[in-house]
Amino acid sequence: MKAYARIDSLLSTSESVGEKCEEKSSEFRAGVLDRLKKRFSRVRVLDQFNSITYRSWLTNNVPNGIRDIVRSKIKGHPVPSLDVKKHGLIKLGPSVMGRGRRLFQRLDDFIQSETKSSEVEELVKLEMQSYDVKVDLKSEIVKLISKIESGEPLIGNCDLCPDIQIAEFDRVLNRGDCARATQGI
Repeated sequence: MKAYARIDSLLSTSESVGEKCEEKSSEFRAGVLDRLKKRFSRVRVLDQFNSITYRSWLTNNVPNGIRDIVRSKIKGHPVPSLDVKKHGLIKLGPSVMGRGRRLFQRLDDFIQSETKSSEVEELVKLEMQSYDVKVDLKSEIVKLISKIESGEPLIGNCDLCPDIQIAEFDRVLNRGDCARATQGI
C-alpha cells in the first residue's frame, strides 16, 4: 500500500475520469457539429469569424453553448438564452454562435432540441465529477505541502531517495506520538 493512498487514488481517478471526459466531449462535439451542418446545409459553419463577409454563418461554438445551458440547468443557475445583437450577431451569453437574423429561430430550436439529449447531460455530469475530483486532489496536495512546510517528514520511500535509517524515528514511533504517520502505510 502506498504512503499517501488518498492522493494516489484521487490522481488515478482524475486521470481516468479526465480520459472519459475527453472522449465523450469529442464524440459529443463531432455529433452536434455533424447534425448542425445537416440541419443548416446552406449555412457555413466556421472555426473563426474575425473578418467574415458572409451574410449568414454559424460558429463551431454551438456545442459549447449547448453544454453551458445544460450545466446551468443541472446546477440551478440562470440559463443563458440566445439573443440577436448588433449587426445580426447571434450570441449565447458572451459567446458568438452565428450571424443572421433569419437563422435565430431555427438555431434556437436546434439548441433547445439538443439540450434535451441524455448524451449532453451525461457529458456535463462527467465534467462536473472531473472538476470535483480535481478540487479534492488539490486540497490533499495543499495539506501535504503544509505538513512538509511545518517540518513533518514524508512517509514511505521511493526509487530516487537513498536508503537511510534514523534511529530517533523508531523511538518516536514506539511512544505512539506519530500514529498518524503510519496511516496509509
